[in-house]
Amino acid sequence: MPTFPMTRWLLALCLPMLVATITHGQALDKATSQEAGLNSTALHQIDALLELLEQAVERKQLGGAVVLLARDGKLGYLSAKGFQDVEAGKAMASDTLFRIASMSKPVTSVAVMILVDDGKLSVTDPVSKYLPEFKNQKVLMQESGELVPATREITVHDLLTHTSGLTYRFMAQKPFDQLYHKADICDGLIRPAFTMAENVRHLAALPLQHLQHQPGSAYQYGLSTDVLGRLIEVISGQDLETFMRKRIFEPLGMNDTYFDLPADKAARLAVVYESGADKRINRIGEETVTKGELSYCVTSPYRGQRGYHSGGAGLTSSAADYA
Repeated sequence: MPTFPMTRWLLALCLPMLVATITHGQALDKATSQEAGLNSTALHQIDALLELLEQAVERKQLGGAVVLLARDGKLGYLSAKGFQDVEAGKAMASDTLFRIASMSKPVTSVAVMILVDDGKLSVTDPVSKYLPEFKNQKVLMQESGELVPATREITVHDLLTHTSGLTYRFMAQKPFDQLYHKADICDGLIRPAFTMAENVRHLAALPLQHLQHQPGSAYQYGLSTDVLGRLIEVISGQDLETFMRKRIFEPLGMNDTYFDLPADKAARLAVVYESGADKRINRIGEETVTKGELSYCVTSPYRGQRGYHSGGAGLTSSAADYA
């Protein structure tokens, strides 16, 4: 499948953690592959996948990976291949930590639904009920350049389904790319000097031109989940990490999942590599890397301003925790 250069770069950041099956929300019990319901066909497919991963590691097209399969809360297969740090010769471990980027989004969406269950909000609520800066939105019609009032307000449901009209800075097309650039919108892969509350205000304060579609009318992947994270903070009165820790991570035994990674766990964090022109991996250094409008910093889980919790891209986790 062809990919855009930026998409290939993002895949290089996310590929090392492969979670084959998501369970129904409990700590995994160790089991044999048969007890977990993995038949011989599935095991042969796993063997084929591992062979492909080993070949990619040997060709230096992949640093390493963790493969986990689970079913009904039973861990049927867990294997680590390759290296957590190629240059240091440090082998990948089953409990290696990864920057899970957009895999943070399902966790943030679960947190929103917890508040729905608590009776604290409804998915049909307008976002402006909790974040007044999103009231009276207007839409810039891309073809005509005309500003028109939004036909209705953005709702929580729109944010959950990425139909709010908000996009990512690095994905924005003209003229929206320059609007996001001038507003210094953060996509969540660095630790900016400002807070998440400020980033959301920057997003909402764009000169009435940041919505690419009428709310609810079209899918547009983007910063909707970051806005959800801020909404959770406002409603709960807690920062996003504290809320998730109390309501999701601790109840599920997810002891390796963080926005702000503790210093004593930083050594377990996988090195990040990108794919070069020859398809071989190149180590990404500790300085901030910018590709077009996308900025990324490998140290963001444990350095920089603590408390910038990107609900759409900011979590660090392990394969077992996430499953």
